[in-house]
Amino acid sequence: MLRPLDLMGTLFTFAMPARVGYARTVVDDPDCVEQLDELTRADCHRVFEDLAPAEADFTPEWKACVDSLVRGDTLVVSRLECLAFTLDQLAEAFRELDARGARLSVCRGELPAAIAMTDLGDLVHRRAVFERGGRRELINAGLAAARSKGRVGGRRYKLSTEQVSELKTLMKNPGADPVAIGRQFGISKASVYNYLKV
Repeated sequence: MLRPLDLMGTLFTFAMPARVGYARTVVDDPDCVEQLDELTRADCHRVFEDLAPAEADFTPEWKACVDSLVRGDTLVVSRLECLAFTLDQLAEAFRELDARGARLSVCRGELPAAIAMTDLGDLVHRRAVFERGGRRELINAGLAAARSKGRVGGRRYKLSTEQVSELKTLMKNPGADPVAIGRQFGISKASVYNYLKV
């Protein structure tokens, strides 16, 4: 926001530092609704909404967000996993923000409320926490993609469609023994029950 300033009859304008929000789709908030809510409460005057999947690297929406920042601005994210999913991505994001002279504010999570990009010491101590969050998000994104394709998740099925059909028929028999049936197909008792869900 530009504000006029009159010093001895000469009119100057100066830019007030802005709070810019960045929301990115995550498994537990695919439409960014919760994040947008938080960013509104955090007094962001502008918010960039990025619906790119977790596998995507930096996107045009992220680039536009960074390009809008000027020295003194603060980028606000709901949590760190919305900014990056790997430490490499996070380091690159920090470099870009540092080049702009911007700060980072995290609404919730393990980081302080606002940190300068050059102050990375705290991040090193919290590396394990961040990696767990990022890995969890990537795993959840993979499982969600698998479910959308009709797979339960985990390893790909090793039984053919015909074998799965035969297994289900055998398990319908009264007194069917899942351990014996599993041996017949070379799978565990737990796998037998997993195939019943397919």
